This record gives sequence, C-alpha cells and structure tokens, in this order.
Amino acid sequence: MCRSQSPNDRYFATELVTYANYYEIDFPMWFLAVLGKAVTTGRVEPTAFGGPASKIAQGSLIDSAVRALSGTPLERPMAKAYDPELRNAIQHNNYKLIGPYTPRRHPAITALSA
Repeated sequence: MCRSQSPNDRYFATELVTYANYYEIDFPMWFLAVLGKAVTTGRVEPTAFGGPASKIAQGSLIDSAVRALSGTPLERPMAKAYDPELRNAIQHNNYKLIGPYTPRRHPAITALSA
C-alpha cells in the first residue's frame, strides 16, 4: 500500500486481501473438491486431491475444486464468487486501485501484467 492512500482505500485493500485469503484456506477448498467429485462419482474419496492436509499448491487445489464442481449444483455459485485473475492479482500484489473508495462505490481494480 502506498502512503498516499486514504484510510478508505486501505479499508478496500483489506477487503481485497480478505477475498483472496478466503480461497487460500486449504480445508474448505479440499472439501469442495471432494464434495464435487462425490456428486459426480457417487462415492466420497477422503484421500482425493491430497487429503485434508493437502500440500498441493493453492492455485492447483482451487482449480481442482472448480473442475470437480463442474456439472454440480455448486458450479454456478463458485463461478459467481471466484475470479482467478482477481485472486492472483491480489495474492501477488499485482494490482492497482483506480478511483476513490466510498461505502457506496468501490474503485476499479486493474490487474497489472506480470
């Protein structure tokens, strides 16, 4: 964060990090992947995707969950909630806020190229 950011911009930046960190929690992502696979196959495989203490890279685990949820009732909510480009930009601190933040207006977020 820049020193020139207003307190409201800092609050919004915190909201962005919270959004990205939600997808960094291994257990829920693993559980969603197992659940999606169970809906498709009809059986629960507790060791699928590396098990609950998975050491799979976070991006790969999220991608596995998204693929596993494909064709299930959870596919649409996941697709609406998860934006891989936004998550990557936030996690890799590769974004820029454009415009002021107010409680009724969020600034535009631009992912910067790598």
